[in-house]
Amino acid sequence: MASGAKRLIDEGKTTSLRGLYYMLKHTIDGTKEETFEDQADSDTIIEDMEVTLNALREEMHLYAQKRGEMVGPITLTDSAGVTYTGRLELTEWNDTNRESHDIVLIAENAEQANKAGGISVGGKKYKVEIVYADYQSNTPRAVQTTEQMITQNNVNFLFSPFGSGAAKAGSSVSEKYKVPTVKVTGGQRIDLLGIKKEDLPGIWADLNAAGMVSGHAYGKSIRTVKTCVGMEHCRFGTQLAMSMGVKLEKMLFDMYAPHKVKLAVSGCPRNCAEAGIKDVGIIGVDSGYEIYIAGNGGIKTEVAQFLCKVSSDEEVMEYSGAFLQLYREEGWYLERTCHYLERVGMDYVKGKIVEDEEGRKVLYARLLDALKDAKDPWATSREPEAIKQFEPISI
Repeated sequence: MASGAKRLIDEGKTTSLRGLYYMLKHTIDGTKEETFEDQADSDTIIEDMEVTLNALREEMHLYAQKRGEMVGPITLTDSAGVTYTGRLELTEWNDTNRESHDIVLIAENAEQANKAGGISVGGKKYKVEIVYADYQSNTPRAVQTTEQMITQNNVNFLFSPFGSGAAKAGSSVSEKYKVPTVKVTGGQRIDLLGIKKEDLPGIWADLNAAGMVSGHAYGKSIRTVKTCVGMEHCRFGTQLAMSMGVKLEKMLFDMYAPHKVKLAVSGCPRNCAEAGIKDVGIIGVDSGYEIYIAGNGGIKTEVAQFLCKVSSDEEVMEYSGAFLQLYREEGWYLERTCHYLERVGMDYVKGKIVEDEEGRKVLYARLLDALKDAKDPWATSREPEAIKQFEPISI
C-alpha cells in the first residue's frame, strides 16, 4: 500500500481508496493467494499508514468515494474554534491546486464536516445533511430531481458531479451573441451553431478569455480526445481517463495530419468512450493501458487494432505520439489511419513503434518539436487586416 501511494505521489496522480485497492490487487507470485480478500483489508492498512505517518489520506493522494462536491470559497471551523479557509475543487488534488490555494479540504461525508463545526458560508454556519438523487443519466429526470430538491427537500446547495466552467463560458457567449443552437457533439466538443459571421471574432476572443480556444472543426487535424469519466468518478474505472485525455489533447493541440485524427480514452474495458473505433484508442486496465490504432467510425466502420500494452501515462503519450508522427510523415493526403495501416501493414508499424525503442523516441521527439509553438488556429483571423473579411458591407 505504501509503495502504491508513493507511486501516486511521484506521478502526480490521485485515486480513490477503491482505485488503489484494484491497482494493487493481484495473485502473489508462486502462490494462489491474493494480496487482499476485499477492500476492507486495504482500507485498514491505509488507516494504519495515516496514524504512523501522521498524515491525511489526501496527502497520500487518496480519497474516499465521493458523494457530493462544492466549488468556491469555503470556511471550516473545528471543535476548538480553529478556522481553515481554502477552496474545494472538482479536480483531483494535485500540484496546481496546492500552488493556487492555501489548503485543500475534502469532507468525505456529512458527519465528518459536522465534527469540524459545520460549514460557514457567507457568514452563516450550516450543519451538513447530504441529500442524494439519482437522475439515471437522463436529462429530463435531472431537471425534475433538481426542482424536487429545491422545492421539496429545501436544500441550500446543489452539488455537481463534474465541473461546469466550460458550460458557463459557452452559455455566456451564447446569450451574448444570441446563438440559436448550442450542441454537445459526440466527440465532446461544444458546437455554437447558426451564429452571424460578423460575430465570429468577438466570440473567439470571449472564448479565449475563458480559456476555451476554438477547435479545429473541419481541418485535416486533431479533433478532440473523447473520454469516459474514468476512475475519477466511476466505480468500474481502473485509470484516470479524463486526466489522460486532457494530457493527450494538450500534447496534440494544433496538430495537422493527412486527414482528421480522433482519439479516445476509456477508463476500463467496458469502453464507454468508444476507443475501439478511433485513430488512437486508449483503454485502461488494472496494470496500465492498452493502445489500439487505426479505428474508424465513419461510413465504413473499421475496428481499431491492438498495438501494445503500456504501464504509465508517459508511455501512452510516447507510443501514441510516435505512431501519429509516423502517420503524419508517411500517410498520403486524405488517407485515414485505417487506410494507412492497410497499406503498410501492422507488422511494419509495430516494427517502427513497439520494437524500435530508439526510433520511437526519435519520432516522438519530432512530434513534440513540431508542436512546441502551437497557436490558436483562429488567432490570425482576429488581426486587423484579416478581420475585415468578417465586417458587413453596407450597401
